[in-house]
This record gives sequence, structure tokens and C-alpha cells, in this order.
Amino acid sequence: MIFKRYGLIAHRGLHDRARGVPENSLPAFECAVAGGYAIELDIHLTKDGQAVVFHDDTLMRMTGKSGNIKDRTYAELQTLALDGTNCRIPLFQDVLTYVGGRVPLLIELKNKGFPGALEQTFIRLIRGYRGPYIVESFNPLTIWWLRRHAPQIIRGQLACMEYDGMRPGLRTFILSRMLFNCIARPHFISYRLSDITERLSKKCRRQRIPLLCWTVRQKDEFDKARRLCDGAIFEQIRPTLRSF
Repeated sequence: MIFKRYGLIAHRGLHDRARGVPENSLPAFECAVAGGYAIELDIHLTKDGQAVVFHDDTLMRMTGKSGNIKDRTYAELQTLALDGTNCRIPLFQDVLTYVGGRVPLLIELKNKGFPGALEQTFIRLIRGYRGPYIVESFNPLTIWWLRRHAPQIIRGQLACMEYDGMRPGLRTFILSRMLFNCIARPHFISYRLSDITERLSKKCRRQRIPLLCWTVRQKDEFDKARRLCDGAIFEQIRPTLRSF
């Protein structure tokens, strides 16, 4: 069973801004480990080809600085504080060492273009990791690339009905309905909770494809998540391990 330990997944770690624990930081990952939750995290490549754990394309929201993460070297990024704390943007390799297989990882590859450097770097870094992990991406080409070059890795297609910054059109229609699944052949689907319908849930179960939902932020949303999905990515709450 793919999701035996993926019922509850802490979104970008168990972060808590009020307590000075920023998302996608080592303290957030340690809090998730302490709670026994699986961890969702995001990977970008820096200007000098380093894989770092960070969600946004731009730096402003989490560091207060302008510019794109892909245009900064890792050394330059280390001068930036995460959300006003003493935390820094971590290397993916350091996160793997820090977690050390104590809880499962759900790793999102942040690539909006053709597969290449990010995917290759990820494969190189994950090769020696002994802990449980699965991979997901909004980019079906990334999922297709993993199918071809690393078929042993459990891969998932991220999707929702509307994409931020993408105008309605053919591309949005194709991605929201996962029409590339016939080529990418994901092992699981990760869909926005508010967009999940009974029809989608039944379709996944009929095809025996596990369905994750994101992002649960209120306890009452777990009712829908438990009814329709096989696992939930959550934040802003601390569910009991038996709640899913």
C-alpha cells in the first residue's frame, strides 16, 4: 500500500509562524518528526545548481527580498533570513540527512519547464537515501521523465481546477483534468481538497489510484478528506495520528 504512512502529511513541515518556526525549515521538519507526521517539502534549483528546499519561485514572501530563487546562488541565499527568524533556506541534501528516514517524505519538484537539471539533481541526491519517500509535481513532463528514468520511484500528479497565474485556456483544461496521465502514468493523484468531487474520488478508487488532498486547514475539512481521499496534506492544525 503506497500510503500506509501517508495519511497525515505536514505541509512544508509543521510550521508555526507565531512560534518562530517558518515553513520548509529544519525546525519545521523537526516538529513534524516529533509529531510523527509525514513531511511535504518543495525543491528548487539555485543559480549555481544547488537543490534547495523552498516553495515560492520568488523570494519576497518568505525573505522580504526581491528576485527569483533561480537567480541567486546558494551562498547568496544563505544571507537571507526565513520569515524574520534565524533560519536559512536549507539544502535538500541537508534535509535528507536531518530527517534520516524517521518519517516519510513527500517531495514536490518545482519545475514549470522541460525536465532536465532539477530532475537529474534530485535523482543523484536521493539515490543513497534509505528512508521512505514519494515524489509529486504539477508538471506532467516531470512525472513522465521520472517514469522513463527512475521508474522505481513512486510518482504523483499534482492538480487543481485553476492554476495560479495561468489564464483559462487549453493548457489549464489539460492540466486540471490530468489528460497527460496516459503518458506520465502517475502512481497517485494529489488534488486540491476544494476541487475534489465524488466523481473524481470514485474514478480514482475504480482505477485503484490513491488520492491525496491538499491543503486541510480546519478540523471539519477532515470529514471530506476522510470520506473521499486516502491521505491529507495539512497545516495550521495538529491532528491526532488517529484522525485519518
